[in-house]
Amino acid sequence: MAILKKVWCYQDNKKVVNIEVSYWIEKELRERYKFKPVMFAGEIDHYLEVTKEELKKIHLEQIALNPHVTDPITFDYKAYKELENLINSETEYDKIEIVLFVWYSGY
Repeated sequence: MAILKKVWCYQDNKKVVNIEVSYWIEKELRERYKFKPVMFAGEIDHYLEVTKEELKKIHLEQIALNPHVTDPITFDYKAYKELENLINSETEYDKIEIVLFVWYSGY
C-alpha cells in the first residue's frame, strides 16, 4: 500500500495549489484528525478541510515528528518551502484540503 499526501487550495472552485508533502507521517495525521473517506475509482481516499491556521498547526506538528527534517538527502525541502510560502502568504483561498490518496501498488 502506498500513501500520497497532498495539500490542495481552491479559488473560484478551481484547484490553484497542489503540493505533495512527502515528509508528513500519514499514521499521525489519521490518528490526530478526522479525515472524510471518499470512494474514487475503487479506492478510498481521505479528505480533511482545514483553515490556513489549522494547516500551519498540522505542518508544525509534522515537522516536529519527522526524524529526517535535518537530513538534506532524504528531506523534501522543495515541498517544505512551498508549504511555508503558502502558509505565510496573504493569499486567501475558498477551500484548503489535505488529501491522503491510498492505493495498492502490489509491492
